[in-house]
Amino acid sequence: MGLHEESSSNKTYLSIIGGKITKRITEAEYNTASANNEEGYSVRELEKGPNKGSNVYEKQFRGISGRIISAKVESSDYGQRVVIELLDGDVYVLGIPLDSRYANDIMFKWPNIDFDLDVYISPWDFEDDEGKRRTGVTLKQDDTKVDRFWTKDNPGELPPAKKKKKGKETVWDFDEQQTFLVEYFEHKAKEIGDPTVVEPSAKEQALASNEPVDDYDDELGF
Repeated sequence: MGLHEESSSNKTYLSIIGGKITKRITEAEYNTASANNEEGYSVRELEKGPNKGSNVYEKQFRGISGRIISAKVESSDYGQRVVIELLDGDVYVLGIPLDSRYANDIMFKWPNIDFDLDVYISPWDFEDDEGKRRTGVTLKQDDTKVDRFWTKDNPGELPPAKKKKKGKETVWDFDEQQTFLVEYFEHKAKEIGDPTVVEPSAKEQALASNEPVDDYDDELGF
């Protein structure tokens, strides 16, 4: 459950780098881990944004789990990104570039997610037998994989990619499809409830309204 790490903040900010859930750490933490030959730590040079060229220090995790408590698409200095907050004791904020295959894969599976259950998120990045790079995200709930809602055989209302001319080349245009996915993603995100809110039992409601409680069964809640 979760990342099982203590934090001085009530939120831990995460990203996906190279097929791993990644947490930014300090240079001192990185140096200590390196000195102890600990695995899962790395240093990386930023390739874009206001801090381009700067080194950042990170720790990688195989996955993360928790209850989704919010989800949105927002703009940042690094472009648009999908932001998903998960609660598992602490709050974890997972930010994923909107134009990445990780975000695309999550959006294709988004309609099949049950917000009343914890979700396990585990990204992957590998090269197949033909040398093609494959990236995506495995989602699980109750140890069952969450499949894509829209597929090649069952696209439903999902707009298809279109071919268009770009100079002398013909390329695929996914703009209309991505707009649809983002709108659906944000619309369904409105269904996310507050997991910290527990509905009072019938007995508790009766006590609050000063009604007699003799007819209420403690086990059944009515």
